[in-house]
Amino acid sequence: MNAIPDRDVVVLGAGATPALSLGYSLPFSVYQHLMHLVRQPLQQDVDVTTAFAVAVARIRAVYLPIGPFNALEFGAAGAATSADLGAGLRARAAVIADAIGTATAEAEGAYRAERWPEHGPMLVEALERAHALLAPHKDELLTRLASALGVEAQTESYEVHLVPVCHEPTGGYSHPTVVSVAVFQGLHLVEAILHELAHVMMQAGREEPGALAAALGAACRRRKRPARLALELLHVFVFHATGEIVRERYGAEHVPHAQARGLYARASALLRAEVSEHVIGEIWAQRQEGPEVIAERLLDRVGGHGRTGAG
Repeated sequence: MNAIPDRDVVVLGAGATPALSLGYSLPFSVYQHLMHLVRQPLQQDVDVTTAFAVAVARIRAVYLPIGPFNALEFGAAGAATSADLGAGLRARAAVIADAIGTATAEAEGAYRAERWPEHGPMLVEALERAHALLAPHKDELLTRLASALGVEAQTESYEVHLVPVCHEPTGGYSHPTVVSVAVFQGLHLVEAILHELAHVMMQAGREEPGALAAALGAACRRRKRPARLALELLHVFVFHATGEIVRERYGAEHVPHAQARGLYARASALLRAEVSEHVIGEIWAQRQEGPEVIAERLLDRVGGHGRTGAG
């Protein structure tokens, strides 16, 4: 069996849309694995391997007290000037970075011996499959996604980091763009990549007047609804949009992630409204009418009684 390289990246070059790089690395996989263990309940045995247990304990010592930013405040609370405050924050951030970096280095040998024989081939297979699926259609998919979001300007390039185990329970996040190949495979991996890139697009285009995110935010303000509701409605729409874009490109037999994982039912419980594939599908079919219309219809159909609106 050929050795699995510690790092590999494939790049889908710029065309009608920016370049898209897909890749993985062993150190980042170790880091994600450790952070996944760190976030498990304290009473849970994180791993029988001593190297992992030591590394997790080291990270927990600096990670768990953070709260929102509390751990960064050590060395900054007694600052006499703004410059001193910034220096104190940077010094504390360096301590956290050193602790996590040291822990990753300590655990790498054990990870390579015990986890990499399984995780490495998963990454290689996922990278090859994602490249094969995306290479012929990258420009079309990203163009359709940007259009659905009402975003015109895109970033210079996109980077997607594939990992075996992601420390986020959902299996991915957008900044940086990280996706777990244990959670997502095949066309669901393509969906997950597009979903996280949608958040990157929306962040880059957040000030564009025609963007759906801006339209939803404005609609919520007009109706005196909280900003959080706009984010949740946008997230539901993005789940549906990425699923439909993938299904329309690769075949009607594809079952989108939101449908396969019961995400509509979860959204219904959160928003106290009927959030079904049918309801969102009707709104999706009207997307050519523009972001302002879509925003109003999302609020009318699924945003009227959500818990988020109670504040």
